[in-house]
Amino acid sequence: MIYTAQTIADNGNWAAPDGTQSLYLRDNREGVNRVLEIWGDCVAHYDNRRDAYLMVWAGEHHSDVTDLYPDFKVSYGPRGGIRWESV
Repeated sequence: MIYTAQTIADNGNWAAPDGTQSLYLRDNREGVNRVLEIWGDCVAHYDNRRDAYLMVWAGEHHSDVTDLYPDFKVSYGPRGGIRWESV
């Protein structure tokens, strides 16, 4: 499966992504989970790790996701686990 993902932090201090800062992953869900862990570590330097999440599009590479509705939101659950939600 091919995934396109965007890193986002939901804490009010981060600029919204412009739609072209996408990550392309040709991997399984574990690869996407690993990207969230790395992004969570980055956000943790400035704010709460749980504010980090990914918006994910499945199936092909997208160069601009501004007008595309994501397939999944990958975020941290209330006990720190990674959860995939359909959006």
